[in-house]
Formats: sequence, C-alpha cells, structure tokens
Amino acid sequence: MTSDIFFKKMETLKSSYLQELYRRGFLNQVSNLVEMDDILYKKEAEYKSDRDNYEPTVLYCGFDLTADSLHIGHMIPLLMLEIGVKYGHRPIILLGGGTSKIGDPTGRDKERPLIDKKELQENYIGIKKSIEKIFPTVKTADISKDKIDKKSLTPLLANNEDWLSSLFYIDFLSTIGSVVSVKRMLGMESAKKRMSGDGSYSFLEFNYMLLQGYDFYYLSKTIGCSIQCSGQDQWGNSVIGIDIISKLLKKPSFVMTSPLLETSNGVKMSKSSGLSIWMNDIEDDGCKTSSSYEIYQFFINCEDEVVDDYINLFIGKGIDGDRNIIERKTYLALELVSLLRGEKESCKMKEFARDIYKNKILDPKAIEITVESPQNLHSILVKNDILSSRGEVKRFIKNGGIKHYNIIENNKLGDETIFTNDEELVQSGIQISIGKKTKIKIL
Repeated sequence: MTSDIFFKKMETLKSSYLQELYRRGFLNQVSNLVEMDDILYKKEAEYKSDRDNYEPTVLYCGFDLTADSLHIGHMIPLLMLEIGVKYGHRPIILLGGGTSKIGDPTGRDKERPLIDKKELQENYIGIKKSIEKIFPTVKTADISKDKIDKKSLTPLLANNEDWLSSLFYIDFLSTIGSVVSVKRMLGMESAKKRMSGDGSYSFLEFNYMLLQGYDFYYLSKTIGCSIQCSGQDQWGNSVIGIDIISKLLKKPSFVMTSPLLETSNGVKMSKSSGLSIWMNDIEDDGCKTSSSYEIYQFFINCEDEVVDDYINLFIGKGIDGDRNIIERKTYLALELVSLLRGEKESCKMKEFARDIYKNKILDPKAIEITVESPQNLHSILVKNDILSSRGEVKRFIKNGGIKHYNIIENNKLGDETIFTNDEELVQSGIQISIGKKTKIKIL
C-alpha cells in the first residue's frame, strides 16, 4: 500500500517528468524518490540548455513473450516511457526472449507452460507491432553487439535473449548469486504466495527474479540505463536489480511501478481474467486482435467510477467544460480508438455512436440466434450459454438488466421494453440486450 509519506514527497517534486506521472496517476511505488527526483531535475535542465552535448537518462520497461499482442493494461508502462521522451529521457522496451523460456511466477498459483521457439518468435513479431502503435519510430537493437548512440532519444527495442543465451552458469552464479540474498528473494510476495500454496514452485521459476535483476544490471552496465518502469505486481522482481547494480556497479538506479488497470471491484485486466482488449488490430495478421468497435465499446461501457481516472491516465487532458458521464465516456472511447487505430477509425466510431444513439441501429457485434418457434426467455439464454442458469436470468430481470427491442425497417430498432419474467416468449425479429455489453439478435 502506498503511504501518506510517499504522497507528501510527491507534492514537492522538482522533475517535470515525475510531476506529470504523479498528476496523471501513473505512480504507485518509487524507490529512492528524492534522489531520483534530484537526478532527473538536473538532467532536464541540461536537456533544455545544452542539447548538443546532452546524454539522456535511460528508462526501460519489459514484456515477456507470453502472447502475440500486448493489451490495454500494458499501455501504462509504455506511456510512462513515452511521456519521458518530451522531457529528454530515452526509452528502451525490452522483450523477454530469454526470460520467457522460464516464465514469471508473479501472480500465479502454478507454473506457466513452457513456450516453444516457434511460438516465441511469433509472439515477438506480434508484440513488436503493439509497441509500434505507441512508438512508431522504435529501432530494433542488439545491445550485446550494436554500437548505441548514447546521445540519441530514439526509442530502442531490445531482446534479453541476446545476452541471457550466452551466459555461463558458473559465471552467473559467482557474479550475481554472490550479491543477492536468498532470504530477501523468499520474502518477495510472489515467492511467499507460491510457497504457501498447494502447487509446486520450481527452481526454474525461482531463478526468474535473478534474471530480471540481471537484465537491469546489464542495461545499466552497457548503456547506462538507470530507471525501470513496471506494473505494481513487478515491484519485488524489479528491486532485485537495484541491489545488483548498487553492489557491482556502485551506481544509483531506481524503480517506478504503476497501478494495474483494474475494474472498480479490483479485477485486473489480463489474459486470464478475460478482460483483454488487444492493442493489435485486424490488419496485424495472425495476432490476437481487437477491432476499433471493441475498443470503443470497452471504454464506453466502463464503470462510471473509473472514467475520469482513465481519461487522466491514457489521455492526460480532460474534455472541455462541465460534461456529463456519457459525454466523458464518449470522449475517452474515441480518444483511445484514435491513439490505437488512428483518427480515421475514430471518426468512423463517432459516426457509429451517433447512429446508435439517434437512429437505434443494430449492434454489429450482436450474437445471432435462430429460433424455429417462440421459446421461453430463460431457455434461449441458458441453452445458448448467454447466462449460466435460470436463477441468473431471474436476477438480471429483477435488476432491469434484460431488455428487448423490435427490429423495424432498415434493420433499425424500435422502442425498448424491459422483460418482467423469465417465462416470456421470445420470437424472431427482436434484439435482446443483457447487461451493458451482451446483445443477441433473434432470427
């Protein structure tokens, strides 16, 4: 939990970069905040006064290759890096071609399945496309071999397989193993959770935090990277790197974690939760994708309590004037479509929204169900796996959550009617909405 002392320190920040991260809600935990603020403040002053001789502070965040696209939640550390560029700080995005062969145990109660070489390569290609949506000028670099221009602000895309694959085990143990405490590692939340559970916790997984710490050390040693940005669940893995850098390189280094993207009741956006809105689109062949419509629908249907936080986090500037919740949600949804799919797609969604609210056109993503003769509402919803049981249907009805509309000319919808009991007959020619997000069309 973030302390009151932390927030009091935040109110006295000097670095413009940290000020913006704090104002927009990106910061959850920060190591050695006062020292980092002082270093960044001085570097930002240098950037303004002498750009010809300026060497930027280097920041990085990392992603393992566990899917072939990043999702909306992954945008948060990427945006932290992107904001840094305007203040003269250089981003590195590190893909875990090496660490993905082990699997991060954080937040899991059992071991991740191992990923084969072919899938890792496919995932690398897909995630690179995700990153290019935020950093279109990102440059791929093999930091273990390439000569890196240390004065450039160009974002770099690196792969930790480039250096982890050539590590000798004895050398690694004698260098890294001698400066990291096993007691400290076992005290990390990810380790304690696995040790207390029923599942196994393999030595392979236990090594993961050492390798993540080694990545930070390697980037610090080779190109002077001093700050790691990550999600709050990565705090334990990330600070291992600070220990290694301090003891082996005698240099300051820092970690900033951001809040995880969650619903108001604490459900994390992730692949396992089923709340993934993918950054890649239908033009990214072979990847997990989300359409412009799905992005729009996700944010237009987000909970009222998180709308203003999302606007601040993803966009950074609010909608002008005193706007109602629907207008703020529409602004949020259209801006996210524009960010990930471009202005043209955002304009299409704006026209679509106008049609939905004014002309009542059918939802193009409505699930189509054919009925040969009128059936009970609960039979249709349970039989087609829309809801799990008759009891769940009754609960939705009690809360006014199931409605239907007659389909009229030109495939548009007539007036809304609320179902009052689950025995009502359903026949062709209507659209039913269940809650905020699910719609079915009866044929």
